[in-house]
Amino acid sequence: MEIKKTTNEKLIIMLAFTLLVFHTLTYLQNYYSFVATLAVFTAIVVLAFFKAKGKVDVKKNSSLIFLGFMLFIIVFMGVTLKNSSLITMLGAYLPYVIWPILYLIVDPIMDKKNKRVFLLLFLVVYTISVTATLSVVSVDNDAARLLAGAASDTVRAFYYEQGVGGYGFIYGCVFLLYGLVLWMREEKNIVVKILLLAICIVTFIMIIYASYTTALLLSLILVFLTFYALSNKKYATIVFVVAILLAALLMDPILELIYNLAEQLELDWIAKRIGQLLNAEESGSYGELNRSMLYMRSLNTFWEHMFLGGTKIGGHSMFLDHMGKYGIFGMIFGVAYFAWLNTLRKLSGRRIGFVYVLFAVFLCINTMDTMVLLPMVQLALPLMLSMVSEQSNGEVLIK
Repeated sequence: MEIKKTTNEKLIIMLAFTLLVFHTLTYLQNYYSFVATLAVFTAIVVLAFFKAKGKVDVKKNSSLIFLGFMLFIIVFMGVTLKNSSLITMLGAYLPYVIWPILYLIVDPIMDKKNKRVFLLLFLVVYTISVTATLSVVSVDNDAARLLAGAASDTVRAFYYEQGVGGYGFIYGCVFLLYGLVLWMREEKNIVVKILLLAICIVTFIMIIYASYTTALLLSLILVFLTFYALSNKKYATIVFVVAILLAALLMDPILELIYNLAEQLELDWIAKRIGQLLNAEESGSYGELNRSMLYMRSLNTFWEHMFLGGTKIGGHSMFLDHMGKYGIFGMIFGVAYFAWLNTLRKLSGRRIGFVYVLFAVFLCINTMDTMVLLPMVQLALPLMLSMVSEQSNGEVLIK
């Protein structure tokens, strides 16, 4: 029997959905406002505090409390030591706790049916964004990459008007692809199953044309991970480990396959990056890839300014960049966020939640987009995994 929801709970769900759409519908990127997000989030928290049943359990989510404490320290350091404005620091760091708190509030007040409706409606918006992005990047492979920071404000606005998702959206789709494949495999309705398959295919094609080499490789890994996540065989872990070892041993053939595919599709950037990886494998030198040098820049700054941080960072690693910019406090902030990801892993189930381990690894080699990536990975994906877990009745996922 369906439990009747209070008015506050209905409002919370509607506001949370509105906020998620505001951040993930790519046509709205020109209109993003942190103040608007903060206002809606505050309204949700107030509603949850007074009437709704979905309240944050402090004891079970101590990692989130710790993250909030470290966030306060980082914001304070940014305002007092780094000459950043308060609104800039809040806009950059409050999302780290806004989206986890929203998930912890929304998830308990929705049953499986509610989550299904919520996510199906979200997929309508998601599909619009993916299709709009694909329609542009399929003819202009640099579009999504330019939005990662290289584009001027004018160029950025031009692409946003066409609904092109940038860096955060592309990687958000990479991690959502994992949830979509799991959902598709567990779905009983054949029509919805076919629709999910179509969305997965279009998403993967968009990732290919977006020309992010790491995104392409990561999406392949995550799709493979779905077979491990839903396996109820006792030897699944052994098979998973063996598969990883085989993939490592067969790295060159896999890279050559992707390289040839990129050349056939005229994806010059991917072909260039894979070519660099192949050349680096042959020569034993990864200097030409530049990333290692950028990582070392952040690390060197950390060692030189360990307590309060410095200014010279590589800009290619969320974790290392925080270490370089805020010293030991930046490192603890990164660890606090990883601790929260580990909490999410436990909430999702030991196998299905492994995706958050990969997300933590991703943040060690890439930067974080808090505007689009966080909502997709910290609200949409956990709700999707929660629904999948309920559909599976926990028979596999909790083992």
